[in-house]
Amino acid sequence: MLISSATDLTTTGPLIAFVSVLAGSLGVPIPNFAAIIFVGSLLATRHGSVETGAVVFAAAMAGAVLGDVAWFFAGRRYGTRVLSLICRLSLSRDSCVRRMTDAFRRRGVRVSLFARFLPGLSVLSAPLAGISGVSLARFVIYAETGAAIWIGAGLALGLAFAEQVGAMLLTIGHFGVGLGGLAVAMILAYAGFSWFRRQRLLHRLRIARISPDELAALMAAGSAPVIIDARSAFEQDANPFIIPGALLFQYRPFNQDALRASRLQPVVIYCSCPNEISAAVLAQRMRELGFADVRPLLGGIDAWREAGHPVLPIAPPGQATAIDLAIFDLMQMPTTLPSS
Repeated sequence: MLISSATDLTTTGPLIAFVSVLAGSLGVPIPNFAAIIFVGSLLATRHGSVETGAVVFAAAMAGAVLGDVAWFFAGRRYGTRVLSLICRLSLSRDSCVRRMTDAFRRRGVRVSLFARFLPGLSVLSAPLAGISGVSLARFVIYAETGAAIWIGAGLALGLAFAEQVGAMLLTIGHFGVGLGGLAVAMILAYAGFSWFRRQRLLHRLRIARISPDELAALMAAGSAPVIIDARSAFEQDANPFIIPGALLFQYRPFNQDALRASRLQPVVIYCSCPNEISAAVLAQRMRELGFADVRPLLGGIDAWREAGHPVLPIAPPGQATAIDLAIFDLMQMPTTLPSS
C-alpha cells in the first residue's frame, strides 16, 4: 500500500488531496473526487487524528483555491478566448460550455456553489466569473464554499465506506495492481471513453461542414443560406458580434408553423467553439426534424473572423432578428412533427 502507517498518512494524505484537487480544478481529466474518498477512507482505516483530517482538508482547499483563482484571472485577462481553449482541451462534449454559460447567466456566480458536483462543468465557473466582471472576493466566497462542501462530502463518504474501499483495493492488489497503477488505469479509462464518445459523435453525424470562405462566397453571390448564431446568450453578450444576416436563438415558444415553412431552406449554424460540436449536434437534430440542408460552420465565428470576413454588432434587444426555434426545444422535442 502507498500509505502504511499513521505517520505516512500525515504527509502523503495531504499531498494526494492537494495534487488531485488542484489538477481537477485546472481541468486535468482525473477522478479527483475518488481520490478524496480514498483519502477519507485512509483517515478511518489508519486511525488518522482530527488534526490530520484538518490538514488534509486544508490541503485540498488550497488546491481548489489555486486552480480556481488561476482560471478566474485567465478569464478576466483573455475573455471568451479561454472558453475556446477549454473547448479544444476538453474531452467532454462542447455543449457542456453552453449549459454552464447559460446557467451562469441565469444564476450568476452562485452557480459556483454546486459546479464541482457537475462533471465537465466545474472548470468553467471560474473563467466565466472572470469574464463577467465578478469581483475576486465574491467569487472566492461562493467557489470555495462550494469546494468545502464538495471536499467534505468526499471525505465523509470515505470515512463512512472505509471498509468497502479497503476491500476493493485489497481485491485489486491480488491482481498485482498497486494504487498508482489503479490511478493511471482510471485516468486512461476516463480519457479513452470520453475521446471515443466524441469521435463516435462526429462519425455518427457525418455532416458536411461549410468553410468560412465557402459561406462568404455564397453570400457574395446572393445565395446566402439561413445563418443561425447558436451561441449561448452569455457568449453573445461577451462577444456581441454576429455574421451579417445571422439569426439569434431566443428562448421563445416553439413555433411549428414557422418550422414547417423553413425546412426546405439551406441552413448554416455556427457557435464559438472551434470544435463546433454543439453546432453539429443541433444541425443533426434539425435534420431529424425535416430540414433538408443543415451544416455547421467549420471553426465557428472565430474562424470566420480569422479569415478576415466581416461581422456586425448585435442589435439592441427588441431590434435583433430572432429565429422562432429554442435550442432546448430542438434538443428535447420528438423527431417527428405532427402533420398539418
